[in-house]
Amino acid sequence: MVLATDLDSDRIGVALRNKKGEYVLLSGNQTLVLLLSYQLTRWAERGELDGNQYVAKTIVTSQMANAVAEHFKVKVLRLPHGLQVYRQDHPRERGQSQVHRRRRRVVRLPGGRLRA
Repeated sequence: MVLATDLDSDRIGVALRNKKGEYVLLSGNQTLVLLLSYQLTRWAERGELDGNQYVAKTIVTSQMANAVAEHFKVKVLRLPHGLQVYRQDHPRERGQSQVHRRRRRVVRLPGGRLRA
């Protein structure tokens, strides 16, 4: 796997080798599903999924994020595009931890931050 970011690390590129040994770039939605699956799997293994987690995604983000969230019984918040809309409608005040705050970006984890 190859990971690359831009200079301020607010975007990520991911490439994986295919069966021919060639590198294939993942789309933003594929990257989201990969990171979301990994994070929720780790939380489930450690018994940290307590029903207060959620995935916040925009209406243009892949439905695969929904499938991953449903598998782990994590709520999905479907928001219009734009961070300003998210800030007005996030459930942080209701004591829920955040799995995915911005479109295609896992940003807040228990005990720290992961910026991808």
